[in-house]
Amino acid sequence: MARYLVVANKQLAYLAEQATAEYQGRIEPGETPMPSGWMLMKDGVTVKELKLDEAAEGAPPQIRVVMFRVALKSIARRGQINAAAILYAGQMSDDNPQKVLVLEHEHRLGISGSKFVPYQDEGGKVKYSQSITKEKPFQIFYDDKADAPEISG
Repeated sequence: MARYLVVANKQLAYLAEQATAEYQGRIEPGETPMPSGWMLMKDGVTVKELKLDEAAEGAPPQIRVVMFRVALKSIARRGQINAAAILYAGQMSDDNPQKVLVLEHEHRLGISGSKFVPYQDEGGKVKYSQSITKEKPFQIFYDDKADAPEISG
């Protein structure tokens, strides 16, 4: 089972790298880009961005995140993807204005987490700091952690 955990972690890292490379080009100093959804297809190599239909136009970022979760859940439950990620930018909290890039990710083999990457504008260029990763509830591949496969190392 540890072998599957290694594969899942490699696939999540690959998805995160591909999605972040594309998304970070949308982060501009002084502006916050809209959230985006990403999928690692069953072949384990192809990464595709999920596009929301016109129903999402005008929706605030927090609603778009929910829409991406629902859309990715539908695709995942039909067995079409190995991993999913949602990227969005914002600030840490109402009390903490620190800008942060958030990457929510899940893998069909039972890994679910959120990665928080603080960033700041340095002379018109975005500079990233050390990331923090935390577990998050399953929302895409499974309804509950108990439904996920046991892949402990």
